[in-house]
Amino acid sequence: EVNMKAQICSCLNIMTEALNAKYLGLPATLGLDKSDSFQYLIDRLIMKLTGWKEKCLSSGGKEVLIKSVAQAIPTYAMSVFQIPKKICKGITNVISRFWWGDDTTHKRMHWFAWWKMCIPKKEGGMGFRDIHCFNLALLAKQAWRLIDNPDSLCALILKAKYFPDGDLMNATLKKKASYTWQSIMAGVDMLRHGYIWRVGDGEKIRIWDDPWISQILTRKVISPRGNNLLSRVSDLIDPVTGSWDEQLVNQTFWQVDVRRILAIPLPLHEMTDFLAWNMTKSGTFTVRSAYHTEWEFQFGHKLESTAGASNPSYTWDSVWNLVCPAKIKIFMWRVLQSAIPCRSILANKHLKINPSCPACNQGPDDIRHMLFECKLAMDVWKMLGLELVIKQALKVDKAGELVLAHLLCLPEQQIQVLGLPKFRETMATTAWYLWYERRKLTHDEETQSAYQINMSVRGLVANYTISYSPKAHVRSDAWLKPKYGYVKLNVDAGFDSDTLAATFGAVIRDHRGKFIAAANEKMEICFDSFTAEAIAVRFGLNLANTVGCSKIEVNSDSVEVVNALSQGYSSSVASSIIDDCYFMSLDFSHVIYDHCNRERNRVAHELARLARFSSPSVWMDNAPDEVIPLLVNDATLLMNE
Repeated sequence: EVNMKAQICSCLNIMTEALNAKYLGLPATLGLDKSDSFQYLIDRLIMKLTGWKEKCLSSGGKEVLIKSVAQAIPTYAMSVFQIPKKICKGITNVISRFWWGDDTTHKRMHWFAWWKMCIPKKEGGMGFRDIHCFNLALLAKQAWRLIDNPDSLCALILKAKYFPDGDLMNATLKKKASYTWQSIMAGVDMLRHGYIWRVGDGEKIRIWDDPWISQILTRKVISPRGNNLLSRVSDLIDPVTGSWDEQLVNQTFWQVDVRRILAIPLPLHEMTDFLAWNMTKSGTFTVRSAYHTEWEFQFGHKLESTAGASNPSYTWDSVWNLVCPAKIKIFMWRVLQSAIPCRSILANKHLKINPSCPACNQGPDDIRHMLFECKLAMDVWKMLGLELVIKQALKVDKAGELVLAHLLCLPEQQIQVLGLPKFRETMATTAWYLWYERRKLTHDEETQSAYQINMSVRGLVANYTISYSPKAHVRSDAWLKPKYGYVKLNVDAGFDSDTLAATFGAVIRDHRGKFIAAANEKMEICFDSFTAEAIAVRFGLNLANTVGCSKIEVNSDSVEVVNALSQGYSSSVASSIIDDCYFMSLDFSHVIYDHCNRERNRVAHELARLARFSSPSVWMDNAPDEVIPLLVNDATLLMNE
């Protein structure tokens, strides 16, 4: 061994041999206690957070810094190694202390366990990352690269040593494996929660053991096998027609499995089975979807017992869609979660404190009283012209949180009747300002009168509305004519998720908007809406081929389908349909795929809707009466251009 080392050093012209503690920013050696090797991640995070002036940052600023900087520090190491849970918990504790405002002399109340803070915003959390789940998602990406690029040098070396049979998903962890491989296998375990087989010829897929039915949580058939001798999905495919053997499928599986199996489209051309990621529509693996899958696996069962479950998703959407500073949105989130240190709430947590209101001493200092019933609050709402609205809302519930949620979710028509622009923003800003004044009163600072608060709220809302400038884009409702010498093919699909029925519509017009042909059709069983939109494109291409078109522009209102067609490849369940469209497009001299919004696709949409109530039809030269007004409307807009 010594001679071998000497020969290698001589060949590589290495004069001295040295092993540093780190190489390329990662630990070069890992001992039995791997926590020591990754302690530097916690130390770096503490140094970074210590440099930030916590008292100078609003809650919105903290959120941005945590998500964009603090949680990004360990990403490089986590994409290579499985970080010990002890280190993950240490990183979480440092971030948690920073968020809640702990310092060296004071430890403040942490209102929620950190896993609740990691609940997605639309479900009532703050959307922070769980470090351990994110670590597994990054490692799953490394494992997926071995599947996606099996001919890479790294994949070939690891395959030769750890899974020579080439079946990574069923590989087992061998003794004395390197820690890098142990980490990748942790990613493989995560992949098992979301990978799926896409059916080609069915030779590789085991019917009873492999996940290949995406509409089931386990992605496997639920029918019992019994003494059935069928083992591969290829056994269920008719070798003559290349389609499902419906009689055999009906004899083998329960009806719930039968409908799901028959809904899976089979390719018209030869295609082998392949692995895809079931948690994205395109079937392509993403770290984002892997993280949410892993988080759901570890914490999803706890969601029903959280405070966020008491408010529906549209309430949280109303909060996070407010056009106001982030600190006000976070304040609204805390109010709806009853995470505001009012005296009554603190008293309920067994703190020895006087629960009466510090401003008026005429009621308990809870959310309802502080925001709506205190004299100062009532005067402010009256000056803003919202007194009657607040009185009506107080009849909804005794809890101030639910009253606030009711105000956030008022229908747009009712808000328009009030005649107050930016009602939700005004209401949220007023609530935050009342709490801000309440805090100043508690700390014996100078407070403002109701009139001053009223003017401050109006000024803050107006100034932020003016300064808030999202990227504006103008979307015309007009149908866009194709290039000269081209025809435009508009396609659309309708899909019923309950019955799995689908309808398709297609219309062809030339560069002047003149009607050429149209057709519609319906299908009794279709897999999902994405598949329906893909089949609609195939249906339209077939119509264009029948008419004898040469150069066509294909418009669909499905972004996913257009992207898949533009790339000429998809890993989704409709991969066979996308493949068919690719081969059909070769029959034309030129095909352009483009996305259009629903307003520009109204004729095809109406044709698909008509297929629900009538038999499939084809119209040449003369359009059906039902779509003539829409065609005229499109042509009129073209003339005005």
